[in-house]
Amino acid sequence: LGSKKMDAASTGMDAPMSLLSALLVPSFSVFFAAVILVSVRSFSQLFVPRYARAHRWLGAAHLCWLAFGFVDIQLKLMPRVAYDFLLGLFGIALTLSAAKGFPSHR
Repeated sequence: LGSKKMDAASTGMDAPMSLLSALLVPSFSVFFAAVILVSVRSFSQLFVPRYARAHRWLGAAHLCWLAFGFVDIQLKLMPRVAYDFLLGLFGIALTLSAAKGFPSHR
């Protein structure tokens, strides 16, 4: 059996893009780990107060969805269009909850 040489053209990725991906994976991992750590440490300040509670929880869900998208890029768990559509819905819901939760800023 002959071995196939995997080059950039056969994998569908060019060299600069794979280098960029190799740099971004650890960077995003550190970022999301820091966000999760701060969120867990500050849970009572971030999620317990009554005002704008829906906005707070939707913000947490939005961040979790962004983190899932990062994982999805690596593991290809769902179609990209479905992820993008749901990300857009989260963004709209988050914006509307901010408008409702902070009425004094109209």
